[in-house]
Amino acid sequence: MSTLPPHGEAVADVIVPVLNEAANLDELLRRLRALPVVVHPIFVDNGSTDRTLEILRGESDVELIEHGENLGYGASLRDGLLASRRDRVVII
Repeated sequence: MSTLPPHGEAVADVIVPVLNEAANLDELLRRLRALPVVVHPIFVDNGSTDRTLEILRGESDVELIEHGENLGYGASLRDGLLASRRDRVVII
């Protein structure tokens, strides 16, 4: 049985591929922050043309990977997994 890390330390990386999700980010971030454990969100932007990047760049508690163009869902997952540093990973 594994034990949780000390309070305040992320228990998992959460990989979130995004494309033009500005309208949904506030609610998603609120829900991630309301979890009973700390997670480390890794957002992989796949060439958004709305305010997605602007919003995510302003969030100090998220890691952001920018593709600049749409490389596809698989590339987003790959890059998110490569950026992951924890034993536990959740993909949304």
